[in-house]
Amino acid sequence: MTANASTPAPLSGTTLILAGVVLAVTNFMVVLDTTIANVSVAHMRSPIPTRCSGWRCSMPAFPA
Repeated sequence: MTANASTPAPLSGTTLILAGVVLAVTNFMVVLDTTIANVSVAHMRSPIPTRCSGWRCSMPAFPA
């Protein structure tokens, strides 16, 4: 890298607003996905038969 490297100009105007909206929507999607995953895992956990012994759990390949 050279010492004379130019820095890009800061965002302004429409580009700044668009970048903010994109980041806001992206963060919302992450929170929504995490929320859906947390709720669905809690609902899916109970009907699956598992055998737990201490820290090790196994799930039969073909539950009866």
